[in-house]
Amino acid sequence: MKENIGKTILILFFIILLLFIYITVRIITDNKIHNNIIIQDTTYNKIILDSIEYRIRVKDSIIYNLYEEYEKDSIKITNNNDTATVLLFKELVSE
Repeated sequence: MKENIGKTILILFFIILLLFIYITVRIITDNKIHNNIIIQDTTYNKIILDSIEYRIRVKDSIIYNLYEEYEKDSIKITNNNDTATVLLFKELVSE
């Protein structure tokens, strides 16, 4: 009886192993068929990429300009004396 259970388990193991090998081979062969497709870079894609690059550069330059303006203002504020700082504050409040 124990020998029959051992043989049954061994047969089930080989069936599962063969099924696994079949599925693996099937997946590999299906992927080889689809790997031969070459996606070409079209003019449309080039235009889209160029426009994205342009927008990134514009936003980057805006950020850089804001940073430069902030740096100038902070240097101006730290170099001012108390009277100039009060005048700048009044000017800011009046806007």
